[in-house]
Amino acid sequence: MSDNNTQRWSKLMQDAQRGDAKAYQKLLNEISPVLKAFLAKRLYNQNDVDDVLQDVLIGIHKARHTYQPNKPFHAWMFAIARYKTIDALRKAGRKQEFET
Repeated sequence: MSDNNTQRWSKLMQDAQRGDAKAYQKLLNEISPVLKAFLAKRLYNQNDVDDVLQDVLIGIHKARHTYQPNKPFHAWMFAIARYKTIDALRKAGRKQEFET
Protein backbone atom coordinates (compact mmCIF):
# COMPACT_ATOMS: atom_id res chain seq x y z
CA MET A 1 0.00 0.00 0.00
CA SER A 2 1.49 3.27 -1.05
CA ASP A 3 1.79 6.41 1.02
CA ASN A 4 -0.07 8.15 -1.82
CA ASN A 5 -3.13 5.97 -1.20
CA THR A 6 -2.98 6.50 2.53
CA GLN A 7 -2.72 10.26 2.18
CA ARG A 8 -5.49 10.40 -0.43
CA TRP A 9 -7.76 8.20 1.69
CA SER A 10 -7.07 10.33 4.73
CA LYS A 11 -8.01 13.46 2.79
CA LEU A 12 -11.15 11.80 1.42
CA MET A 13 -12.19 10.74 4.92
CA GLN A 14 -11.60 14.23 6.27
CA ASP A 15 -13.76 15.62 3.48
CA ALA A 16 -16.40 12.98 4.22
CA GLN A 17 -16.37 13.92 7.89
CA ARG A 18 -17.20 17.47 6.78
CA GLY A 19 -20.19 16.16 4.83
CA ASP A 20 -18.78 15.67 1.32
CA ALA A 21 -20.83 12.73 0.02
CA LYS A 22 -18.86 12.46 -3.24
CA ALA A 23 -15.56 12.17 -1.35
CA TYR A 24 -17.08 9.49 0.87
CA GLN A 25 -18.36 7.50 -2.13
CA LYS A 26 -14.96 7.77 -3.80
CA LEU A 27 -13.25 6.60 -0.62
CA LEU A 28 -15.52 3.56 -0.31
CA ASN A 29 -14.98 2.71 -3.98
CA GLU A 30 -11.21 2.89 -3.59
CA ILE A 31 -10.89 0.96 -0.35
CA SER A 32 -13.36 -1.82 -1.19
CA PRO A 33 -11.00 -3.84 -3.46
CA VAL A 34 -8.17 -3.47 -0.93
CA LEU A 35 -10.39 -4.67 1.88
CA LYS A 36 -11.75 -7.52 -0.24
CA ALA A 37 -8.19 -8.78 -0.88
CA PHE A 38 -7.42 -8.44 2.85
CA LEU A 39 -10.49 -10.51 3.74
CA ALA A 40 -9.92 -13.13 1.04
CA LYS A 41 -6.56 -13.96 2.62
CA ARG A 42 -8.06 -14.40 6.08
CA LEU A 43 -11.42 -16.10 5.66
CA TYR A 44 -11.67 -19.84 5.17
CA ASN A 45 -14.94 -19.71 3.29
CA GLN A 46 -14.51 -17.47 0.26
CA ASN A 47 -18.29 -17.23 -0.03
CA ASP A 48 -18.21 -15.10 3.14
CA VAL A 49 -15.84 -12.45 1.76
CA ASP A 50 -18.52 -10.19 0.28
CA ASP A 51 -20.70 -10.44 3.40
CA VAL A 52 -17.82 -9.57 5.70
CA LEU A 53 -16.76 -6.77 3.34
CA GLN A 54 -20.22 -5.27 3.78
CA ASP A 55 -19.86 -5.60 7.56
CA VAL A 56 -16.49 -3.82 7.39
CA LEU A 57 -17.89 -1.00 5.26
CA ILE A 58 -20.80 -0.60 7.68
CA GLY A 59 -18.31 -0.58 10.56
CA ILE A 60 -16.29 2.13 8.82
CA HIS A 61 -19.48 4.11 8.24
CA LYS A 62 -20.55 3.87 11.86
CA ALA A 63 -17.06 4.72 13.14
CA ARG A 64 -16.15 7.41 10.61
CA HIS A 65 -16.47 10.12 13.25
CA THR A 66 -13.68 8.42 15.25
CA TYR A 67 -11.07 8.77 12.51
CA GLN A 68 -8.35 11.21 13.56
CA PRO A 69 -6.63 12.91 10.61
CA ASN A 70 -3.29 13.02 12.42
CA LYS A 71 -3.25 9.19 12.51
CA PRO A 72 -2.66 6.86 9.53
CA PHE A 73 -5.92 6.07 7.77
CA HIS A 74 -4.92 2.55 6.74
CA ALA A 75 -4.20 1.55 10.36
CA TRP A 76 -7.65 2.76 11.40
CA MET A 77 -9.33 1.03 8.43
CA PHE A 78 -7.52 -2.29 8.92
CA ALA A 79 -8.25 -2.29 12.65
CA ILE A 80 -11.96 -2.24 11.83
CA ALA A 81 -11.43 -4.93 9.18
CA ARG A 82 -9.54 -7.15 11.65
CA TYR A 83 -12.28 -6.88 14.27
CA LYS A 84 -14.98 -7.69 11.73
CA THR A 85 -12.91 -10.63 10.43
CA ILE A 86 -12.54 -12.01 13.96
CA ASP A 87 -16.28 -11.62 14.50
CA ALA A 88 -16.98 -13.54 11.29
CA LEU A 89 -14.55 -16.33 12.22
CA ARG A 90 -16.12 -16.66 15.67
CA LYS A 91 -19.57 -16.79 14.15
CA ALA A 92 -18.45 -19.46 11.66
CA GLY A 93 -16.93 -21.46 14.52
CA ARG A 94 -20.15 -21.34 16.52
CA LYS A 95 -22.15 -22.33 13.44
CA GLN A 96 -19.83 -25.27 12.82
CA GLU A 97 -20.17 -26.43 16.44
CA PHE A 98 -23.95 -26.59 16.07
CA GLU A 99 -23.71 -28.47 12.77
CA THR A 100 -21.50 -31.28 14.09
